[in-house]
Amino acid sequence: MSVAAATTDAAPMKKRPSGAGAHGRVRLTEHLQLRRRLGGSASPSLSLPPPLLLAPMERLGDAHFRGAIQHAITHIRGPDEMCTEFMRVPEKSSNFESAALALARSYDALELAKRDDDDRATDAATGTPLAFQIMGGDAEKLAHVARLLASPKKLAAAARIDEAEASPPPPRIDLNCGCPANLVTGKGAGSSLLRTPDVLHDIVRAMVNAATESANEDYDSDDAWAACAASFAPRVSTSEGIFDDAAIAEAVRSLPPPPRVPVSVKMRSGFDDTSLFVDNLLAAQEAGASFVTIHPRTKREGYKPEADWSLIAKARDVLHIPVVGNGDVTSLEDARRLLAETGADGIMIGRGAAIDPFVFQRVRSGLCGSDDIQTDAEEAEMLVQMLRWHVDSIARAQKNPDARKAQIARIDRMKLLGKFLLHDNANFRDNLLRQPSSEQPSADAFEQALVALLRSEWRSHRRTRQRRARVNTFSGDRGRGKA
Repeated sequence: MSVAAATTDAAPMKKRPSGAGAHGRVRLTEHLQLRRRLGGSASPSLSLPPPLLLAPMERLGDAHFRGAIQHAITHIRGPDEMCTEFMRVPEKSSNFESAALALARSYDALELAKRDDDDRATDAATGTPLAFQIMGGDAEKLAHVARLLASPKKLAAAARIDEAEASPPPPRIDLNCGCPANLVTGKGAGSSLLRTPDVLHDIVRAMVNAATESANEDYDSDDAWAACAASFAPRVSTSEGIFDDAAIAEAVRSLPPPPRVPVSVKMRSGFDDTSLFVDNLLAAQEAGASFVTIHPRTKREGYKPEADWSLIAKARDVLHIPVVGNGDVTSLEDARRLLAETGADGIMIGRGAAIDPFVFQRVRSGLCGSDDIQTDAEEAEMLVQMLRWHVDSIARAQKNPDARKAQIARIDRMKLLGKFLLHDNANFRDNLLRQPSSEQPSADAFEQALVALLRSEWRSHRRTRQRRARVNTFSGDRGRGKA
C-alpha cells in the first residue's frame, strides 16, 4: 500500500493545523502511526521506512555518547531520535518538589542541536530529538515530573526563572518498565511494574493526563505550542526516493492529532515469566500510551538468552497503537529479519549502536535501497573523531580535583567504548583492556594506542561483524543499571 493510498482509504479524521506535516517534517509518533496504518512492511516500496531509535542506556548511552554520535559523525544520518538514560524520580526525598524540579531541569531539549563556538544551541530544528525517560513506582510523583516537563511555563514558574531559560518540552516522556537491576525492582520501579498491570495502568494514565493537561493549559493555540515545541519535528529525509514531501504532508494530515507531549512505555516481556505480557500491553494502551517499545526478555532472563522476537509480533497483533521492536539488532540483516518476523512499526537499537555507531545508516540505506556507505578508512577516521569528542566531553565535565583519578575515569570510559567497538579484537583485549587503568601511564597514551588500533583494525573487525554479534556478550554484570 502506498502512502497516498493509505490517505485515501483512511476514515475521516479531525482536521489538523494547516502547517502539520509540511516541509517533510513529522514527529516520531506520527511516523509510527503511518507505519502502523501501512502494515509495517519491511519493503520500502510498500511503506515508509521505520523510524530508527537509540535506546536509553545508563552510563553507556549518556550525554557524552549521544553527543559523540551527533557531533562527531556529522555527515551521515544517525538515529531519528535519541533518549536519555533513565532518570529516577526521587520518591523518598525529604523535599520531593525541589528534587523533582532539579530532575526536570536536568533535561535539555537542545542538547543535540547544532552549537556555535560558545557552545550555544543555534537551531533547535537541526538537532536530533531527545526523549526523556523516567523511572519510579509512585503515580502521583511521576505525574508531577511529567507536568513540569510538558510546560516550560510551569517549569519556569517553579524554578523562578524566565520562560526563555527553561528547556522546550521533550518530544515524548518514556516510562521505564524494563530495568532488571535488583536495586531498582526492590523499590517497585523498572521491570517490577510488570508484576501488577493495574499499577502500570494507573501510572501511565497519571502521566498521560498530567502531560496533556499541563501543555494544553499553558498553550491554548496551535501556533503558541508550535513555537514552544520547535525542537519536536525531526526532518524526514526524502533522498531515498520513496516518498515526497507532499505525500508525507497529506498522509500526516489524515492522522488524528497526537498528544502534544506523548507518553510511551519501554517494557520487558515480564518479570519472572510472560504470563502477564498481554495484560501489561493492554494496560499501557488503555491508559493512553502513544506507543510501546518491547524488549522481549523477562527480568529474570536479564540479557542472556536471545531476544524472543515472536513476542514483538504478538504485541503488534494485540495492540492497535504502534509497537517498536528492541533487542539483538546489530546489523542491517538483523533489522530486516526483525521487520519480516514481527511487522514492528519502528526499531530501537541500544548496545548494537555501541558495537557499530554506523548501524543506523547501514539499516536506513539498506532498507531504502541506497548505497550510502563510507569506506573502511573513512569510517575509522570518523570513529577516531567520535572517540576524541567523547573523551574531551568527559574531561570538560569532570569536577574531580584529583588529577590521577580524573585520568583513570577517562581511561575507564575508553575501555568501555573499546569493549564494544573492538569487541573481538585480541590486540585490544590483551594489550589495553586487561591492564588495570591505574597502571596505564596516562589517558593520553591510552587514547593514542586506542586510536592506532581503530585505524589499523576497523576493516578486519568490520568483516567479523558478518557473524551476528550477540549483544548479550556485554552483559556479564547481569544487566546492572541497564534499561
